[in-house]
Order: sequence, then C-alpha cells, then structure tokens
Amino acid sequence: MSESRILYIATGTIVVILLILGIVIYFSMREVKNPTPDRLEYNGFVFLHYADLWNTEWQRDNNLYSIHFHYSPLEAESVPILQRNPLDERFDQPTYYMTFDPLANNTEYFKVAVGELHLTLIKVFGRDLVAACTGNVTEACYKRPIITCDNSTHGAVFYLKQSGEPSIILDGNCVTITGEDKELVRAVDRLLYHWYRIIPPPEEIQIIG
Repeated sequence: MSESRILYIATGTIVVILLILGIVIYFSMREVKNPTPDRLEYNGFVFLHYADLWNTEWQRDNNLYSIHFHYSPLEAESVPILQRNPLDERFDQPTYYMTFDPLANNTEYFKVAVGELHLTLIKVFGRDLVAACTGNVTEACYKRPIITCDNSTHGAVFYLKQSGEPSIILDGNCVTITGEDKELVRAVDRLLYHWYRIIPPPEEIQIIG
C-alpha cells in the first residue's frame, strides 16, 4: 500500500472520529441545557417544571387553561392566610383595583408579582383590572385612583405590599399581599393556588386584629 494511500485512510479515520466525538459532545451539552422537566403531583394536579415555571392545566366549565407559577404548591402552601374581616359582597364585582405604595422600594420581583396576579384576573377570571396608588405622590399616580384598604368603596382591592413576612390578609373588600422580593411572588402564588382550589382552603383561618 502506498504511503499516500495510508495517509489518506488515516486522515479519513481521524475526521470520522472527530465527527463522532463532536456529535457526542453536542448531544451531551443539549441534555444539560434542556433537562427532563421536573414532575410533581399535588391534589390531583400534575405540574411540570420548565422555563423556570411550574406549569399545569386547570379547567373551568368547558374551558381548559394552561396556568403557570413561579413556586410549586409545596413551596407556596406554608404562606399563611390571615383574616381581619371575611371577604364581603364588594369582592364579587367585575372590576378589581390593584394598589401599591409608589414610594416603596418596588423591585423587579414586585413587577413579577403584579404581572402574575394581573394575568390570572384577566385571562382566567375575566375581571377588569384598574391600577391604583395608595397616595398621589408621584407623576405616575397623578391620574390614577387613590385607593387604600381603608378608604375604598369601589369594590375589590388588592394591595401589594413589599415588606414583612409573606402573608395574605383578608379584610372585607381588600386583600393585602405582603412579602419581600421573591417572597412577595410566593405569596401571590399562594393566593392563586387558593383561588384555583389546588391548595385546599385551610380548615381554620387565623383571625387577626
């Protein structure tokens, strides 16, 4: 066998080996970037974790919705639901108000929490949503309704408060959702799980003054 032919075969063999090695590396990297979704069963619902969200399906009448959460029900269920006064008939209105303190340190997590609650109210429950402020102290609030849990006669109010421990406080026509940064998002998820009845209602809600 000529020396040139041996060199040709050796070169071809190396190319094939490199090609195979490249394919192996490619699929290995693809597995790392796109892992098999985490799966969780909770109260009859199946959740898949992908794209940094917990995803499941929820049915209302004949409509099937794909719904998404940043926290699984296992992670959210420990957020307490507290009550000053039972939710009353004002909460059963077509228009909801979402209010916040414009002078608070409203971070990116605050925007995530607002967006998640906003999407559910409109897409799934078909409510109109009006953005409001607790005080007319910034330009963004100049033409917004000024609403707090104490002064509102407009109907249902959600007050998102980025401070304190994560909690949900029921008070007549107002629901206050509290928590710092990620914990505010977790508190919003807890409320949504409660509405969807994915996390069953607590047997006894703690009454606060």
